[in-house]
Amino acid sequence: MFIEKLSKEQQSVLLDWAYKVIEADGVLDEEELNMFDHVRAQCAPDVTRQSVELTDLHTVLTESTDKKHFLLELIGFCFADGVYHESEKKLIRDVSTVLEVSTDNVEFMEQWVEEQMGMMFQIQTFIGE
Repeated sequence: MFIEKLSKEQQSVLLDWAYKVIEADGVLDEEELNMFDHVRAQCAPDVTRQSVELTDLHTVLTESTDKKHFLLELIGFCFADGVYHESEKKLIRDVSTVLEVSTDNVEFMEQWVEEQMGMMFQIQTFIGE
């Protein structure tokens, strides 16, 4: 959704945290892995996963817009398998707290992503995919 808006370093960190999100519920779902491959393909060609501790995320994501783009992408992974698990919610809350993104903003992003994913499912069903 917003990968191209992130710097290469931020994309690298996104890949690592996206994988943490898809592992959070203890199940590596095919839809989540497909989404991961799709997101990786949208990153700059030389981008690879870069691990950054939760407490250090704010050093990579300093601007409000970057924080929101990052969270929107992570939230998208939470909905990839159709279920927003409690473990995924906790991870999103932990990241948003460190990045100092308000609960109201996170809830707005969650609702927006859920609606977008629902519309994608509807159109894919309509098309026959």
